Amino acid sequence: MKLILMRDVEHVGDVGDIVDVADGYGRNFLIPRGFAMAATAKNKRQLEHEQRLREHRILRVRKDAQTLAEQLQAAKGPRATGLD
Repeated sequence: MKLILMRDVEHVGDVGDIVDVADGYGRNFLIPRGFAMAATAKNKRQLEHEQRLREHRILRVRKDAQTLAEQLQAAKGPRATGLD
């Protein structure tokens, strides 16, 4: 049974991995506990979309942090670098 992991599962895989597990393990343990969902075409597209959104969010946060760091550096002046 092919599943997409929604959480890290020890000895199976990490979040977002598509894994092949025994039918009973998937049906009786992983899916009911919310650790995984079936690896259908729809769920794969949804996973890819969520990964793109996550990457975009990370890039935006990094850009904002860099801008803030530059503003703080400019506000402190040349002595803030310690290269006097």
